Amino acid sequence: MTDSPTRTGDGPGPAPWDAIEEAFSKLGDETRLRIILELARISNASGGGLSFSELRDRVGVKDSGRFNYHLDKLKGTFLEHRDGEYVARYPARAVTSSVAAGTFGSAESGDRKVAEHDKRCYGCGEQLQLKYEDHTLWTACPDCGLMDGYPAPPGAHSDRSLDELWAAVSERGLAMLNLARQGICIECWGPMAAEYPNEELASERVPGYDDDRDRVFVTLDCEHCPNGRFSPLRSVVGTHPDIVSFVTDDGGSRRQAIRALNPGGSADVETTLHATDPATATLNIESDGEKLTVTVDENCAVEEFDYR
Repeated sequence: MTDSPTRTGDGPGPAPWDAIEEAFSKLGDETRLRIILELARISNASGGGLSFSELRDRVGVKDSGRFNYHLDKLKGTFLEHRDGEYVARYPARAVTSSVAAGTFGSAESGDRKVAEHDKRCYGCGEQLQLKYEDHTLWTACPDCGLMDGYPAPPGAHSDRSLDELWAAVSERGLAMLNLARQGICIECWGPMAAEYPNEELASERVPGYDDDRDRVFVTLDCEHCPNGRFSPLRSVVGTHPDIVSFVTDDGGSRRQAIRALNPGGSADVETTLHATDPATATLNIESDGEKLTVTVDENCAVEEFDYR
């Protein structure tokens, strides 16, 4: 078994493969998984842990020797023993969150009904439709055919309507854009790389793209994990708190800001691409009679604001 290289787009980051294999092998036992779940619940709620007897009672194992064997297997990777208690480490909490989300559960996706809502297509500005299928919330434009998929595990959908699921997915998506703009992956915490303009991909995915060169699109990719996003530059930059304040009259949310910046929104946006190697661009935004010019570097980082 060899160490994995730094991610090239289809695998984990620099963690060694043997360590990954060992960690996952420890989760193949029901007792160990229940230990992790119990400790993670306690640690998440209070930051504390459980004694040997308390944990054994919760998991329901009568044989103390056998239980101690399982604890030893989990020590170091998923839990630690301190001050007489067993405490969940971060990997245990990450596993618990994935289990709660239904990431490793049934392949059933639940409600597949199509619903209309007030989100507008960034390709043509028409009203979109929603559907949830295969752990993905899809937005589809019946007018121009543009479709986007947003990963959403069953746990995100089980207690929500499609509109409520969209609200959750969009908030998380905007948080992802906000972090990606700052070079942080929301999934694995690794570095995110931005690339624009991606004209070839935009011409493939965005109907009418060749007829409207004002729309500049960004590819955001994590350098350690498969997480990535393709989004208009105006949406990526629009997560900046100063721009959110400008287009929402202060105190507004990122969702309100992106809605204002998108086609058909309350703000007028003109994107000008100045160079491609490295890329530089400006966004001229007009909202409620006020104007803002934003200069953006090759990483989608805001370099300058000019209020007029």
